Amino acid sequence: MLGVAASNSTGNGFTFKTPIAAGDVTNIILAPSKEEKDPTKCIAVKLLAGTPRTTLGLGTNPTLINTEVSVRGVLNSSFGQAGMTDAMDFKK
Repeated sequence: MLGVAASNSTGNGFTFKTPIAAGDVTNIILAPSKEEKDPTKCIAVKLLAGTPRTTLGLGTNPTLINTEVSVRGVLNSSFGQAGMTDAMDFKK
């Protein structure tokens, strides 16, 4: 898990949101490695309300940045590119 996604200025794709604030619990960014910083090689994951947000939301759990997680959800479009919505099952 690398961070939190924010819409980029074109509205097609995302950027890494910095700094991460307490309310940033609605999505996370997953990448193939913790060094990857190119949003086109990452995936934004929308976290459902409840346990996914309270457990994986970086706004309340910033120590999870650069940790490995496994998330199961619906592959879809997120921020105008490939992404995941309705993340319902996860392991950290």
